[in-house]
Amino acid sequence: MAFVDLEKAFDRVPRKVIWWALRKLGVEEWTVRLVQGMYANARSQVRVGDGYSEEFEVKVGVYQGSVLTPLLFIVVLEALSREFRSGVPWEDLYADDLVIIAESQLRRVPLCCKKWVHKKCSGLKRLTKDSDYKCSRCQGTARPIDGRPQSEVQVGSDKLDVVASFCYLGDMLSAAGGCDLATTTRVKTAWKKFKELLPVLLSRHLSYKTRGHVYSTCVRSAMLHASETWPLTKPNLQRLQRNDRAMIRQICNVKPKDVATTRSNELLTLLGLEDLNLILKERRLRWYGHVERSSGAIKTALDMQVTGSRGKGRPRMTWKQVTERDRKDWKLSTTDPHDRNTWRSGVRSAMRAASQLPGRGSTDVDVAPVPAR
Repeated sequence: MAFVDLEKAFDRVPRKVIWWALRKLGVEEWTVRLVQGMYANARSQVRVGDGYSEEFEVKVGVYQGSVLTPLLFIVVLEALSREFRSGVPWEDLYADDLVIIAESQLRRVPLCCKKWVHKKCSGLKRLTKDSDYKCSRCQGTARPIDGRPQSEVQVGSDKLDVVASFCYLGDMLSAAGGCDLATTTRVKTAWKKFKELLPVLLSRHLSYKTRGHVYSTCVRSAMLHASETWPLTKPNLQRLQRNDRAMIRQICNVKPKDVATTRSNELLTLLGLEDLNLILKERRLRWYGHVERSSGAIKTALDMQVTGSRGKGRPRMTWKQVTERDRKDWKLSTTDPHDRNTWRSGVRSAMRAASQLPGRGSTDVDVAPVPAR
């Protein structure tokens, strides 16, 4: 599996290539002209000290922050790669982030990178005549079956480092597997967002319900980003709950001396929040339904049998095993996940029923055990 991040991608796409790609993929001419009008006479300024520089014309790149920008960039890569794309079992492209999933042979990784990425970059380089545009940081994990560490992957004349972790779409992926690094990173992100919102979360002019809504929308969502895909272990869940409760106590102005006598369920009710464990379980089950209904690469990756021998000790509990336990706990084993409306309704009903039980889902029987080392 190789993860590719195109360096300075949005800033280097020539406008003429965009128009060419749109027409090559069969976009109607009136739509092409509409997009051209959006980029006509584009000018910008640079803030210098207390003032701004003189206006200058911008002739390359796509707009940062535009809803249309990721689509335009994907259109360009799609048009450039159609003629030479071959031999890649699975590929997933989101804006300028690309993941390539190859077969077990190590030699397929550089082959896929060369065919999928570097020809795209060379195609853009040839059109822009800009030597700074290159494929950068092709990061992933490659290891021979005999277990010898692989420190680099050769792609053409470039040597790309093999790394132990990689951030893809905001989620930290680790070569060792599991979600230890992901949960640690998301907790740090949540605390950063929490500190930014302290004036709002501690404001006495706002009700506790309003503060709870802000916390759930801005802080908890940052902490639980990509949690649908985590096969949580008991320490992972405890890390998330510990930090979540620390923030909630701070919002409710609970003094350190009162922590031992203050029930977390009472604070959750005061803020109008659900227990974190229930939210994690609901998110996993909703994503499970989406995966079961999917076809192609997502479903293939879920059912894939990885070749090789396991290490010593108890094997890690997989995400699929965790979700199967979630289904059993919430009595959803007989609910068909392929029927979207039925599945979503069943998950919502199970969530409401679980939130009304004593303890509000604070037990940790639904998490995966820590594997022996």
